Amino acid sequence: MLSQIINQKDIKIRHLDVAKDRLKDKRMLVIIITTQDKRVLHRHGINHIHEVGLPSDGKALKIFCMYGFGQKSLYYGFESLARKVTQLAGNLPLGLMIMGSYFRGMSRHEWDIPRKWNYQGYGLALTEKLKAF
Repeated sequence: MLSQIINQKDIKIRHLDVAKDRLKDKRMLVIIITTQDKRVLHRHGINHIHEVGLPSDGKALKIFCMYGFGQKSLYYGFESLARKVTQLAGNLPLGLMIMGSYFRGMSRHEWDIPRKWNYQGYGLALTEKLKAF
């Protein structure tokens, strides 16, 4: 999108300040539309589509840790449980944030609660509900 705005192909911006400098005199309107149905976009003549995938397992764990522990890494002794909860959230960022916030400040003993959940059924339901957002 940036290369279209400044009329240069294959532009690489390594620092945010460079992008700000290049765009400071430009006027633009950016409209972001989110949908899972690409046909809606095509029907309205929108051909510039950027698909955003789910984060990798490693990035998903970092997202969860930021909300669950307030840092990018796991607390000692929580590795297995954190990976199970991350898997349960289906790597969906909103689910990772919600579940991380839910578990934040809990002791390891309190984290044993997720073991009672039906991982397959609950995870699927959570994934489907959060995809709607």
